[in-house]
Amino acid sequence: MRWRIVTALAALTLLSGCCAPVQCRQAKTSFKQLTPVTNALSAFQTTHGHAPKTIEQALPTGLPANVRRLRDNGSNISYQLTLPRNRVQPFSYGAPGLASKTATPPVTVLEFSYTGPGFNTCRWKPDSPVWTCSGYY
Repeated sequence: MRWRIVTALAALTLLSGCCAPVQCRQAKTSFKQLTPVTNALSAFQTTHGHAPKTIEQALPTGLPANVRRLRDNGSNISYQLTLPRNRVQPFSYGAPGLASKTATPPVTVLEFSYTGPGFNTCRWKPDSPVWTCSGYY
């Protein structure tokens, strides 16, 4: 009986530090740091009626200093966001899956994943500019 109480207390202690994926500190920090990018993508969507093919297309004067392009695999472009204290957050922009690529018009998503607590993925779409996150926490 005693081990059940100890196990329950340990589980409660561990779970009390959990937060909904969209509310966790790492997600909120990334949202804030990506605001210049999401603002530019929204403005491009509003002006042109469709999402840009690349983030650079929405930011003709160049990427923010804390964003670096890593690679382009054709349908998805990988970037890196430098967060405070020199932490890095990889993220991607493009069509995330086969269903998105074949949709008319194609679905374009800005997406990143993070751990702690759990494993979570956050997505933002220029046509409905609200961050959504899901995962295991």
